[in-house]
Amino acid sequence: MPGICQDRAVFGHEEIPEEIARYTQNSKPKPGVNMQQSDKQKYLTIALYAFGLIYLVGVPVLMMRLEASGWTWTPRQPEYEQMIMGVYATLGVFLIMAAKNPAQHASLIWFTVWSNIVHGGIMLYHSIIDVTERANLAGDVPALFIVAAILWYLMPRQGAASR
Repeated sequence: MPGICQDRAVFGHEEIPEEIARYTQNSKPKPGVNMQQSDKQKYLTIALYAFGLIYLVGVPVLMMRLEASGWTWTPRQPEYEQMIMGVYATLGVFLIMAAKNPAQHASLIWFTVWSNIVHGGIMLYHSIIDVTERANLAGDVPALFIVAAILWYLMPRQGAASR
């Protein structure tokens, strides 16, 4: 144990043997790593609440009320847009619930990451090949990739808790 190895009285002389000193120095927790993980967990919770609210309220407002270019289809397709709003509103509710304990809902968070990457990729492709969809390059396409990137970065890596 590091505390015992650092006690000079245990060894009966002033200096700690080099191999034990090296072991204890390498086994000490690095201050930045643990703090960074706790910060990531805090920001993950905030991000889940924020994205949940955006999916629940923001997406419908952008699509139906503001009819912002980059968030709608040309020509308008209300049935399809309502379906997308329903799916994202549902996901928003579950992201808000996941914010209370992200570790228990890792699969939902990873689903959000990957579904945003796939959705963003498909939208990117169609925005490039279809001139009428170019506005999406400044709207939902980057938004989908940004959400995915933020959640990906904030999610703890497997085994991070045991370090």
